Amino acid sequence: MKLEKILLNYFGYPSFRSNQKDIIQSVVDKNDTLVIMPTGGGKSLCYQIPGLYFSHTTIVISPLISLMQDQVQALEKRNIPATYINSSLSKDELNNRLKNLDQFKFIYLAPERLQTNSWQEASKNLKISLIAIDEAHCISEWGHDFRPPYLQISQYIQSLAEKPPILALTATATVKTKNEIISSLNLTGANIFLGSFTRTNLNLIIKHYPTIFEKELNLFKLLLKHQGQSGIIYTQTRKQAEYIAKLVNFYFPDNDCQSYHGGQSSEQRKNIQEDFISNKINLITATNAFGMGVDKANIRFVIHFGTPGSIENYYQEVGRAGRDGKISWCYLLHHPHDLEINKQLIEKSEQLETLNKKQQILKKEKLKAIINLITQQTCLTKQLENYFGNDNETITSDCSCSVCKKTVINFTPKQIKDIQKLLQQRQLLAKKHKLNIEQIMTDQIIAWIALLCPRSKSDFLKIPGIGRGWVERWSDDIIPHI
Repeated sequence: MKLEKILLNYFGYPSFRSNQKDIIQSVVDKNDTLVIMPTGGGKSLCYQIPGLYFSHTTIVISPLISLMQDQVQALEKRNIPATYINSSLSKDELNNRLKNLDQFKFIYLAPERLQTNSWQEASKNLKISLIAIDEAHCISEWGHDFRPPYLQISQYIQSLAEKPPILALTATATVKTKNEIISSLNLTGANIFLGSFTRTNLNLIIKHYPTIFEKELNLFKLLLKHQGQSGIIYTQTRKQAEYIAKLVNFYFPDNDCQSYHGGQSSEQRKNIQEDFISNKINLITATNAFGMGVDKANIRFVIHFGTPGSIENYYQEVGRAGRDGKISWCYLLHHPHDLEINKQLIEKSEQLETLNKKQQILKKEKLKAIINLITQQTCLTKQLENYFGNDNETITSDCSCSVCKKTVINFTPKQIKDIQKLLQQRQLLAKKHKLNIEQIMTDQIIAWIALLCPRSKSDFLKIPGIGRGWVERWSDDIIPHI
């Protein structure tokens, strides 16, 4: 069957995207293939189409249970026999699936599963047409999410009586990561496909703030700008994720914001992710525990409330936005203390010995790289292309990043008008009561009032720096001016 016919019959698409056809043809011709393609580029079709073209089973190695389950469910809806083998299954269900492996066109499993006796015994007579390795950067110590079990994949491949073609896929890989993937998997004469890292529908904006007040104020400007839209606020720590979620829910009680981080139970994280993907909640705060495998098309904005520890993390996390191709916004709000937090996280890993010496050095190098990204007055898009080894990419003159466009996060015209009214009222009240203007309202309080538009005494009490005494004395004089 022709590849285009498989694409149309099973997935309903009349044609392939960009270089999908070339990648798929490489796999169908039984070449080892490495694909480095940005998030949302359609990587899953690069193994699903060949898997349907080939006669026998395709093994898909994936690091996340939720991702396996989503992919299998999507294939089953298209009447494609698929299953997953992972720790979420009961013993009986696991044994049942292992006994019937040859009934499936696609089998998803984690790399840890490859070395188990149960898998090796059940799969010894399985005819394998293709092995696809998703999130292949996990193989490399130079990758941003190194996972030792990924090193076991090559051992499993070598143990097979007949080596099938290998397809390795990732959204983020530097030249060092790419070379380590090829070496570790022993990819023979591999065809390498490097997609453009330029997502033209994403507006990349990086802003620097000298104070936490300005940073939080601008966070709220952005939340008001994108009110009602789906978004993610990434934080550096679990504590920050919970703090920002509480802050948002306090000021915007109609907006159910949930925090997501590695300190929660797997059931908790699963429920939050499902509610977010199904649009039951529109906004989450999250550490980098939330990222890989998240497939939600309508995320309109991503805010980094703090600088990530690496360019790979930054790129992967902004890649959650705009997967439907529509214009989306990605903001990084930087304060000098962000870098101290990153350094403390590296020091903590040294003390706990969760990383070896090589990985600790690598973390420090990656931190230096993202510092360069946020401090250089060079096109952000061009910097990302260069970092990922695609320095031949031509960046168009209409790049929308904050360096090229000099983007400003402004107050709205109404908010500016309210600030002017509040400044005048502060002057009048200070003169009338013979007080210093700061005793009436600080500039910070004026900014918060203009932003949050309090309409009652209880609303005023939500504003940082305002207490009951102030409310009783001044709120009646202020409300008419906002």
